[in-house]
Amino acid sequence: MKILHVTESLRLVDGGVARALHDLISVMDQRGHRSMLLTHGTPDLPAHWAADCIDRVHQFDGFPIARKGPLLRDRARLLALMQRVDMVHIHQPWHPFLVQVATLCRKAGTPYCVSLHGCLDDWPMSQKALKKRVSIALVGRRMLESAAFVHCTATDEVRQSIKWFPRGRTVVVPCTMDLRVYRQLPEPELAREKFNLNRPGDMLLYISRIHPKKGLIHLIRALPRIREQYPAWLCVAGPREDAGYASLVDDEIRRLGLQESVKFVGNVSDPTLKASLYSAARASVLPTSQENFGFVLFESLACGTPLVTTDLVDTWRELKEHGGAFIASQNPETVAREVLRVLSLSEAERFALSERARKWVLGYLDERAIGKQMEQAYEAACDQRI
Repeated sequence: MKILHVTESLRLVDGGVARALHDLISVMDQRGHRSMLLTHGTPDLPAHWAADCIDRVHQFDGFPIARKGPLLRDRARLLALMQRVDMVHIHQPWHPFLVQVATLCRKAGTPYCVSLHGCLDDWPMSQKALKKRVSIALVGRRMLESAAFVHCTATDEVRQSIKWFPRGRTVVVPCTMDLRVYRQLPEPELAREKFNLNRPGDMLLYISRIHPKKGLIHLIRALPRIREQYPAWLCVAGPREDAGYASLVDDEIRRLGLQESVKFVGNVSDPTLKASLYSAARASVLPTSQENFGFVLFESLACGTPLVTTDLVDTWRELKEHGGAFIASQNPETVAREVLRVLSLSEAERFALSERARKWVLGYLDERAIGKQMEQAYEAACDQRI
């Protein structure tokens, strides 16, 4: 099967969507299918494509599409591309380029699916709400309802998004995740030495970009309450993506007198070093406003590190049900309460919880099982074409 993945950008530095697509391509290629890519700019390509990029990568120049010229000039070429693949997989629905790709698929008679990646969840839909509602009404609803299926990663994503395309068909399949590093975990000393983390007290870990959506300020404000009972301190690993918000976080740390209790180590992208960092933490905490899949949530549990996150993530029920995750509302009081629950666990309780969570994640996100689920969804879509 030839599967053309279409995305505005495929740069790993941009986060979850690019990573999910990388892993999905690798899994489907391993299953004997031929993945291809249509994107803008210079993408970060899967490593195994290095010796085989012929007819793999198709690029589109001239973004933003607001000028309207580039796609129209390449319309015949792109239509021909759609006609010679079996399936088109569009990642995220918002960019005008992706909407027009769906139109070309319908003209070519080629089935397509759309991975939402959380775009239609309640929180993102509340941001620039009028613009998004108009876009859905004008073009988005037809794009989604005409798709062979809309890919969601959790049942809660379906619940939040289906109102925007009520006649559409959804398929729930978790994101793929490269689990190799988590099957044989590195020692925590690797991260402790790299980042000079050998200090007294329980290390809490926030690992995400510093951005209003991720809610770091709630954890900073929870830290004094936590430290009233335990000598905990916080390691923050992530890029300072939003300068204004990062400055607000810095001001709050100074206001609360936490300068010696918070350590910033920057972005950590190396998988082995990141796994070591999780292993060094007593708990990882992400008081986020919304996560569709949230790789860091599953990474934490795969490392046996208890997790505190909010009931605003699409997978919170699955994470809580299978152990290892403590769910809070997005405010300092309940974040502090759930962190304290983790810190109060005995070693035996923590070990049992960690082992249960690790076993579940390694089974739930097994690459072969997820690859088979996506393969079946693609095949059903192609059968409809016939």
